[in-house]
Amino acid sequence: MQPRPLLIAAFLLVAATGRAQDSLPSRDTTARQAMNGWYVQIAGESTIGITFNYERYFSRKPGGLSIHAGIGGIYLSINDNSGGFLAIPLGVSYNIPTSHKYHSFIEIGGGYTYLSSGGGSYGAYYPVLGWRFLAKPKGLQIRATCIPVMNIDGTKLSPWFGFSIGKKF
Repeated sequence: MQPRPLLIAAFLLVAATGRAQDSLPSRDTTARQAMNGWYVQIAGESTIGITFNYERYFSRKPGGLSIHAGIGGIYLSINDNSGGFLAIPLGVSYNIPTSHKYHSFIEIGGGYTYLSSGGGSYGAYYPVLGWRFLAKPKGLQIRATCIPVMNIDGTKLSPWFGFSIGKKF
């Protein structure tokens, strides 16, 4: 039967053409994101300090799950008392796109920050709610975060804010 080999050859040709088109670069560059990022954060997860952070994304499409880690701190001098502290924030977040061109995201997550100073060290767990803007898939990234913080006496929950600027790569 002659039609069967022609049918198989036609199927293989169509499959190879589709496979070749999958390997071509996509025209829509907003459909893929960079998998890594760095940013400098003021306040936020480091309390009143500055941290330098690395972030890793797990989704090829913009948005999705990411983890981050940082290091930083601040040196303070208040009323003849001076000292510094070290801050090491660790966190996980889920980024939900809020624009069809993947420039704006809502960030929901949580984290842990280790703080150390001459007076001792402690750690704090916290939820994070934020907004994130990406200029392009591999470009400038700006973040604003809100972290509810418990007062020292443990009776009142107050909002704490942070601001970040960095780049995805």
